[in-house]
Amino acid sequence: MSQLALKYIGTNRLPNKLSEFELERLFSLTPEEIDDIRTRFRRDHHVPAAIQLVFLRVAGRTFDAYEIVPRVLLTHLGRQLELDAPSIATLRAFYRRRDTLNQHQQWALDSLGLAYPTEHQWRMLYARLKEQAHAALHVDALVEFGERWLYRAKFVIPSHRTIRHDAVRAFVECEDKTIAALETLVTKEDVATWMATLYEPRAASAATHLEWLRTPPGKRTPSTLSEAFKRIAFLKDLGIHQLSFDTIPIEKQRMYATRLANRRPAKVKQQAARTRLLEMTCFLTVALLDWTDTVLQLSGMRTLDTVRRAKTVAQTKQLATAAQYREQLLALKALLADTRQSPQARIDAANTLLAPLDGAPMTQASTLRTVLAEDRGRVRVILKHLATLQPKGEANDPHLKNLALLNDHYTAQDFQLPNDVDARPSPAWKKLVEDSDRGHAFRALEAATLLGLHKSVRRGSVWVDHSLSYRRRDKLLISAEQWPNERARHLTQLQLPAEPDKLLTPILDALKVGLAAVEEAVQRGEVSIDDQGAIHLSRLTALPISVEPRHTRNALFREIGPVQLPQIMLEMDAHLHYSSVLLGRPATQERDLLALYGALLAHDTELDTKGVAKMTPGIEATQIAAAMRKLEIESGLRAANNLAVEFLRKHPIAKQWGDGFTASSDMMSLETSQYLYLWNARVDPRRRTYAIGLYTTLLDQHGIIYDQPVVLKERQAGPAIEGAIRQTQTKLASLAVDTHGFTYIALAIAKLLGFDLLPRLVDLKDRKLYVPYGFVVPENLRTAVTAEISLKKIRRGYDGLLRLIASIQSGQISVPLALERFGSAARGDAIFNAGDELGRLLRTLFLCDYFTNEAFRRAILKILNRGESVHALQRAILTGKLAPERGRRKEEMAVISGSHALLTNLVMAWNTHHMQTTLEGWTKEKKIIPDDWLARISPAHTAHINFRGTFSFPFEPYRDQLLRAA
Repeated sequence: MSQLALKYIGTNRLPNKLSEFELERLFSLTPEEIDDIRTRFRRDHHVPAAIQLVFLRVAGRTFDAYEIVPRVLLTHLGRQLELDAPSIATLRAFYRRRDTLNQHQQWALDSLGLAYPTEHQWRMLYARLKEQAHAALHVDALVEFGERWLYRAKFVIPSHRTIRHDAVRAFVECEDKTIAALETLVTKEDVATWMATLYEPRAASAATHLEWLRTPPGKRTPSTLSEAFKRIAFLKDLGIHQLSFDTIPIEKQRMYATRLANRRPAKVKQQAARTRLLEMTCFLTVALLDWTDTVLQLSGMRTLDTVRRAKTVAQTKQLATAAQYREQLLALKALLADTRQSPQARIDAANTLLAPLDGAPMTQASTLRTVLAEDRGRVRVILKHLATLQPKGEANDPHLKNLALLNDHYTAQDFQLPNDVDARPSPAWKKLVEDSDRGHAFRALEAATLLGLHKSVRRGSVWVDHSLSYRRRDKLLISAEQWPNERARHLTQLQLPAEPDKLLTPILDALKVGLAAVEEAVQRGEVSIDDQGAIHLSRLTALPISVEPRHTRNALFREIGPVQLPQIMLEMDAHLHYSSVLLGRPATQERDLLALYGALLAHDTELDTKGVAKMTPGIEATQIAAAMRKLEIESGLRAANNLAVEFLRKHPIAKQWGDGFTASSDMMSLETSQYLYLWNARVDPRRRTYAIGLYTTLLDQHGIIYDQPVVLKERQAGPAIEGAIRQTQTKLASLAVDTHGFTYIALAIAKLLGFDLLPRLVDLKDRKLYVPYGFVVPENLRTAVTAEISLKKIRRGYDGLLRLIASIQSGQISVPLALERFGSAARGDAIFNAGDELGRLLRTLFLCDYFTNEAFRRAILKILNRGESVHALQRAILTGKLAPERGRRKEEMAVISGSHALLTNLVMAWNTHHMQTTLEGWTKEKKIIPDDWLARISPAHTAHINFRGTFSFPFEPYRDQLLRAA
């Protein structure tokens, strides 16, 4: 189903104006349909029959007989039928006899294969509505689902009121079941207590507890961490952690929670008790889940900050120790050269000189451990906070037992470690924990426990029940009880074999072919391998420089002419109607559109609401702020981006840029204020400023098909795969990434999800080719090949790996979270071992292609460079820093990312549309541009666009297309 046609499904009328693009793509007749109309109907009935057909095909229901047919549609159909169509008319004016209208409608239904739903089919729809109501955020979403379900099933869509009646019934029935389940867990007295507490002002503060809970964390400081733990303690005092409340999807819980947070206390008191129970429980539950996730993430970041600080101190000590060693060596050399002393005297002096070296740490790692053991302040604060969460873990996890031991000592204010204590640190820490100074041993155990807990939490062997991302690892996957019953269905959907050998056999066969190709490349001299096993590739020869495409591009955009950003936003809205998607309804007045456009600009630029309001005549900052909040609550940015990308891809020129089955992923850093940085911001290694990341998945046809905010300096493999599988534009065959987007297990997960991960690797010459034990390797490749892959590990963990893949595909767990729980932190786990070994095999296959296929290498570099050109456009739109106090909440950061992607897509779609129009004009003038030139002209061009200045929106040419009468 076309994304561009979605806005018309279920409607019974059309806007007064339709763009030429929509007329050509959605409302055109095929040659067969034209012949059928001419054969069946008399000449004066050709146009009304065509209207019935094209409207039914697009909307799935019949046109309102009293609505005026748009003049452009009449002209367009008349041109196709070679008739002089009237300039204005309604269907009622066309038909004098009711029988003729019915005859035309029946012919259109038969031609399109449509039928009216029977009672049985209507019951099927109602059953689907009840299933969908479990996750639907509001009734309108259910109505939309019902209309699209009927459209896909080739049924005529009945009146909006009919579907809405059943949607409301299904939604209320689902909500009643949820409330009934809640009433068994929560009493009326509990709700009354919660309400009184939430709206009570906090001590020494005018803010209520509800406002306090909604205030996002600030900087990554100890005080921020302490405040976060206070919020968790407050919620646990209310007993929220004892509620077992998994019957509603988390997105729906957030919706109910947001409703409560945005409602005035007086309105809450006027609510029905059942509604208040639902919203209050969801608000408190979501708050506890989010704050628990936040404190665990903050604790992890504080732990890493502590380690980094200790590394700096350790390096300084290492340098000082190296200087001391040099002085001692020079003194020892002088002592050996001093023949005036007797040999025994020199030996005694040498022993005295070298005595300080006894027991001194010799490696940087041991020095780091010593420094961490001395940093009791930072380590102890984090451990005390973590102990209050009462984490749980696997029976064999020693770090949890050490935490309980340390917590007992904290309670007793005893900071000396007893000699007979049952502490089990890792072997590297054992010597420090056994130190005769028991105070120093206690601090060493604290440092060892903190680092061990950090790894245990990441791999999931330690968890917190009242957390969303840090729950028990098994709860993140399809349950162990459901998996045997659902395994076959998931494997069919994923098109994966049930047995590991059926997967491995074609991979091993391809590996033999790939190694043979590398052997031939070595013999031809295209690849060389030195004695150390380093692989050297011949450099790619530069392609001939051609100035013609550059001159053509300049001429193309000169003819298009200069344009302002507001003009682009308005014109693309007239084509796509993305404002209706974001508002949830067609706009009825210019003020609605101005507020929405201002909200997009405020989310997407360095300006705040006041700055945008000053630069946009006719709108106030408060209206922009309200529109920004609406985007956060019910964001349709993903759907709006899909509209823009599909519009871009519909143009013939887009086929010159790519086939639509390849994409690339990369991150752009978004700088934040140096003094008001976000708690999850990190220092960008290039700019040396605090920043957060905007990670985009870019189609080879120039369109951002997925966007998401990420944390800097974390592996980008998870976001890369997440974007590839969650986008809905196309079925990707391959995804190009840089080294940050690559790990062995990520290669395996991508392959099992149905596409190839193509990393551009640094240190390529040092990359080994891995093969299974006993695999036959050509003689001239032996130094570059390592035979250490265990097929037994793949077979042993294959079922668990399939369960993980099925959980990802079904949306049970995100790819970033899956790689965090089952990635390198989970070494030794059967699922990690299987994915890691399989990933090594797949990377070897990839390298064989990369070494021997020059066109393959160029294609990867080309798509990655295309991503850089789009980043240049993104930086032109957003030149400064993120506005202060912005992006601290997850929802807000997601909207910032989505808004930035939307404006970028709108600019590229506008450029593509006008490039295509100009090229078609040149073709009529016999100016033919070669396809290889067009392939090198990017729509991410900015020289002709003014992104700054007064944001003046000229509504007049687009009023009929954008505004609907109230």
